[in-house]
Amino acid sequence: MIIADHTHGRLYQAALSDARIAALDFPDVSKPACVLYNRDTKFVYWVEIESQGSQIKQATITGQNTTILMEAGLMTLQ
Repeated sequence: MIIADHTHGRLYQAALSDARIAALDFPDVSKPACVLYNRDTKFVYWVEIESQGSQIKQATITGQNTTILMEAGLMTLQ
């Protein structure tokens, strides 16, 4: 299981079998809100929430090849 820590800007991998938790080395994570791992593709997907908008990102389980899949910014009225 992978856990998003918005406060510290990290992703953690938790093993339910022995309650072991390890921080993952994902350099492109800063404000994760939620995360999911696809065992078939071996990709991690997470949402970054910033004050100016949000992004959905994907990377390999090793934290490499980060790609932004979608961006949603705040609209300003003029």
